[in-house]
Amino acid sequence: MGKKNQKTLGCATRQHRRERGGRVIRLVPMSECDFETYTERAVPRYAEENVTAGAWDPAVAQEKAERSYRKLLPDGIATENHHLLNIIDDEHGSCIGMVWFRLDACDGVPSAFICDFEVFDEFRRRGYGRQALLALEDRLHEEGVSRVSLHVFAHNEAARSLYERLGYVSTGIHMTKRLGSGSSER
Repeated sequence: MGKKNQKTLGCATRQHRRERGGRVIRLVPMSECDFETYTERAVPRYAEENVTAGAWDPAVAQEKAERSYRKLLPDGIATENHHLLNIIDDEHGSCIGMVWFRLDACDGVPSAFICDFEVFDEFRRRGYGRQALLALEDRLHEEGVSRVSLHVFAHNEAARSLYERLGYVSTGIHMTKRLGSGSSER
């Protein structure tokens, strides 16, 4: 990790813990190897999500996803103000997911944007997502962040439900209509 990024991390090099019902999870910075593994999985997933949402054509989705990741993370895990963390379950000693967020100031208010969040399939529906987001919120609050935002695809009802239960509210909705054959009549 570059020196420039270390200055902007605040407590990012610390591990943040959250305990619930005897289970402890930690948010731990990704290694270079973790980052490579993450992008190998995340880029195609991002392309697929955009195709499912109707935002991208399948023929160009992978290329667009790769371009997006290169633009957002030009220096990989050392990209300034971007933090990529593994979610570790201490009980099993295993990585159960990840979270990537960006720190910035929106209208002068210290803010964070969750760029990606995933609990791996085999660990879903067990409260890990809620616990990880609450741990992230604790950490962001300690860093002086007063607002956190995210994007969720409309078709991801499980994620939307989780975010709403945690107090996230919609601030805008993007809508798309395909024109041409098969489109609704006016």
